[in-house]
Amino acid sequence: MPQQPLYADYKDREFQLPALVESQRQGWIFSAQAAAVVSVLFCGAETQLIATIKGDTPPEGAAGAYKFLLLLSYAAFLLNASATIASLLMIDRLGDMPKRALLCFPDGPPEKVRVEYLLEDYGVGDGWAWMRNHCLFSLVAGSWCMVLQIFLWSFQQDAKAVWITTAGLCAFGISPWLIFIKRK
Repeated sequence: MPQQPLYADYKDREFQLPALVESQRQGWIFSAQAAAVVSVLFCGAETQLIATIKGDTPPEGAAGAYKFLLLLSYAAFLLNASATIASLLMIDRLGDMPKRALLCFPDGPPEKVRVEYLLEDYGVGDGWAWMRNHCLFSLVAGSWCMVLQIFLWSFQQDAKAVWITTAGLCAFGISPWLIFIKRK
């Protein structure tokens, strides 16, 4: 008789994650879904910006700025694409948590767990913190590249009053990130 995989013994059992773990899991699923949507929209915007930049002739004497603008475009696209992929992988891992927790705790959940590692302790898997940080870094860095791009594009292409206004709007746009990072 062929041997069945380990998880076959548990196929009819249900495992309820503790309320706190499930709450964190659902919160991260929602956050990862939002990050995936936002980052893929940023990728679409970057594709259009790259086409516009590559189709434009660099202003005379601004070849260095033009190359930097193109570099920011590629960086923003790749970072946002990476954030999309990381978000989807996170959602997949979070979806498998109840099954993985059942395999980790066939006799029920432990009485004590480390609060700071709830998701890891309940089966989200190794590398969760790295994947989460990678996703957040990629999303924020890609967004910053886009803001710098818009400023640099405006600086190269627009009248002084327009790019000064754009600079102010860029600073205002990134202020929530600065305040959040400062308070953390």
